[in-house]
Order: sequence, then C-alpha cells, then structure tokens
Amino acid sequence: MKAFRGAINFVSPDRRARRRVRVSTEGRPAVPVHPQGLDPAKYYTVHELNPAPGRAALPQEGKTFTGTELIRDGIAPSCANAVEASVIELGS
Repeated sequence: MKAFRGAINFVSPDRRARRRVRVSTEGRPAVPVHPQGLDPAKYYTVHELNPAPGRAALPQEGKTFTGTELIRDGIAPSCANAVEASVIELGS
C-alpha cells in the first residue's frame, strides 16, 4: 500500500466550531496541519477527541489560540504511526 497522509476540515456555518480529522498510513513524525475556514479574530480551544493510550497528547491540548495563530502555526497531530488517526475539535 502506498503511504498516505491527509486531513479533512469540517466547519460549522457560523465558524464557531470545527473538527479536523487527520489520517496517516505511514510511520513517520507528524507535521503540523493548518486549519482553514476559521475566523481569524475568534478564539478557539484545541481538544483531541480520540486520544489513544500511550500516545502523546497534542502540544496544544486544552489551550486557546486565535484563528490567526492556528491558521499560521498549525496543529501538530499526535498520531505518527501507520494507520492511525487524530480527531481534533476547535471550540469557541
């Protein structure tokens, strides 16, 4: 199977909440993903919905950032092993 890494964004119509699903079928360190569709001026709290036992927490877990910061800096998903996924919610 060819290696695959991808991310999918889901944003509510009012841009207050969003979810990102990141999937990997390759075993190498995760690179930051940059959310799209956020309101640059709003604040969003980062929360991983599916933390796996033994997997490190997101560096941004539980912290609040502006949309501008998240778009610019991205989020480093906690999954890096083959066939692993991370579901991240950004709530305002």
